[in-house]
Amino acid sequence: DNIRDKSNENPNESESRTSNIVVTARENDFSERSWWMVDLKNENASTQGATALVKRCMREYNWYVGKTQKVLEAYRQFLTLKKELQDWDAIILSPCLLVDQMWRQHILDVV
Repeated sequence: DNIRDKSNENPNESESRTSNIVVTARENDFSERSWWMVDLKNENASTQGATALVKRCMREYNWYVGKTQKVLEAYRQFLTLKKELQDWDAIILSPCLLVDQMWRQHILDVV
């Protein structure tokens, strides 16, 4: 399983593991790495990375934490492939249902 609680780990030790979804204490910087962080332990951390997206998917689709984190990892992989292939018009890749559902919730953040 690629999803771990790293809130008690030294952040320097996990720097090389950027492909994992990280559950961590709040960070104040914004980067690609910090966006994928999720803090479900802190009620005031809704602005931490993907926390708001994860909470919304859990609420809207009645997903449990483990399922939501796995879908978030698949969503990240999907977006990485889209970026690498520059498939902006969905000619090569289309998301599976769960990733599409997460995408629909994600676009609510930018509306």
